[in-house]
Amino acid sequence: MVEKPGAAPGQSKTIDASSLQTEPGLHDSHVSLVLEMRSSQSTTHIITLPEGADDLRIQRDNAEQPIRRENRYLTLTLPPGRHAFSIIWRQPTGLSTMFRAPAVDLGLPSANSTVTINLGERQRWVLWLHGPSMGPFVQFWAALAVLLLASLVLVRSQLTPLRARHWFLLGLGLLQVGTLPSLVVPFLLLALGLRARHVPGAERPLRYDLGQVALLVLLVMSLIVLVNVADLGLWRTPDMMIAGNNSTVSHLEWGQDRVGRTLAQPTLLSMPMWVYRLAVIAWFLWLGISLLGWAGWAWKCFKQHGLWRPLSRPLSLPPPSP
Repeated sequence: MVEKPGAAPGQSKTIDASSLQTEPGLHDSHVSLVLEMRSSQSTTHIITLPEGADDLRIQRDNAEQPIRRENRYLTLTLPPGRHAFSIIWRQPTGLSTMFRAPAVDLGLPSANSTVTINLGERQRWVLWLHGPSMGPFVQFWAALAVLLLASLVLVRSQLTPLRARHWFLLGLGLLQVGTLPSLVVPFLLLALGLRARHVPGAERPLRYDLGQVALLVLLVMSLIVLVNVADLGLWRTPDMMIAGNNSTVSHLEWGQDRVGRTLAQPTLLSMPMWVYRLAVIAWFLWLGISLLGWAGWAWKCFKQHGLWRPLSRPLSLPPPSP
């Protein structure tokens, strides 16, 4: 007797990929959820939207679909085969100091999951990011730890009157111009300290004069660096050294190969840009007051062994005849 075999046990639908994108605004957020699903039979699937989701739109394979929703539960009609769903809604939570991606329960585990926070043109001072390991992170705090260690090392050289807190605050503002340009001002201060201690030989005036010229060049370069710090601090977005998973300061993306029913909820800690501008102004006020005290020391170091040395000795005149 021949019988038709029954269906093998197992789930009849899967989520091959999921992508949640959030664009936070001042008072609300625009959220888009894209699902790539497969089903072996015609069925329905229920996902749970976050609290307060409104202005809902659903597309299946780029075609508008009727909305079947009960409270937070959204029912999707899933024919056999592979299909792409696009679900768009408005979330009544805008960008704040602590912003978190909305919680979405897909009802099934998902592969190839991404969660994105797009800040767009909204400039924010991003301070901290938290989410899955395959995502962006703020490298600025690691650079700050290195700066603190370097400040403790530089103060032990005793070449300058700067204390550890001076080196740290100076480097804190210079970090915005990049690694190499930020070294110009500290190098000038150390070079002045070395010049004050070094007593050049009288037989090498050319070497001494070239050293004086090099100090003047470093002084000009330092002024250019400080002007760039002002430009970056007062008009541009701060460089918090955000890196990881092709993310930028305006596009933050986290990825996971596999995720459970609930999508990840990355967290963004940021401040309004005016807070950063005030911090830059405070730094420049401190720098201006400090430079008034350092200028006298720098001039003393520069002229301690003479501003310039003649390259040739003056001709000695014969003694007058009696």
